[in-house]
Order: sequence, then C-alpha cells, then structure tokens
Amino acid sequence: MKIIKTLFAFAAIFSMNSGSARAIIETWPEIKNYHDLMTKSYKSAKKGDFNPIKNYATTLSKDAEKLCIENMPQNFRQPKTIEALVKLKRESKNMHELVENKATNNEIFETLKSIHLTFKKMSDLCCQKK
Repeated sequence: MKIIKTLFAFAAIFSMNSGSARAIIETWPEIKNYHDLMTKSYKSAKKGDFNPIKNYATTLSKDAEKLCIENMPQNFRQPKTIEALVKLKRESKNMHELVENKATNNEIFETLKSIHLTFKKMSDLCCQKK
C-alpha cells in the first residue's frame, strides 16, 4: 500500500512539472525551440549519449540569446523569473564553451543538469499563482 501511495505521489509531481513546462511554452513561443533541444539533449545525456548536446550546443546557446525580457509574456516578468532567465542564458553560453573546448562528458553533463534545473525553476516561477 505504501508503494502505491508513493507511485501516485511521483505521478502527481511529474504531471505538475510537465504542466508548468507546457504552460510556459504555450504562452512564450520563443522558448519552445530552446526547451525541445534542451530536453532532447538532457534525456540523451542521461542515457550516456552526448552527441546531441555536442552537436547542438551552438544552437542551444543561440536559442537562449533569443530569450529576452522584451519577448517574455508580461505576467512572467517577475524579478526571480528574470534572474532565472539570465542564469539560463549564462549556463547555455557556458555549455557552448565547454563543448567547443572539448570538456569531459562529466563536465558537460553537470552543466546540462544545471540548465535543466534552471529551466524547471523558471517554469515553476512562471506558473505560480500570483
């Protein structure tokens, strides 16, 4: 019984997290390409395949640069969300530099995990009830 409750709790948390990412993508079109590429790269890296992030680090960095306060939906423009956006852009640029400088897969994965967490934090902040 305890295991079933735990599984339901994980399912609820997962659905809430996917909902917040979906909501930010639907209301902020410029972030869609970034999110798709970041998610694909992260999932592959978790499985040990670093080719996607190595192949698309430049694109990820360029997509991050396109994300700006001016094209961010007005209701997302809160200090903590903007701070997360700035961090996301900085980490994406750092990822590009790591790949260009032939960093180890471990260094790349640690940065990719950080990018993933920053995006999740930004999504959660955007979707909080005000």
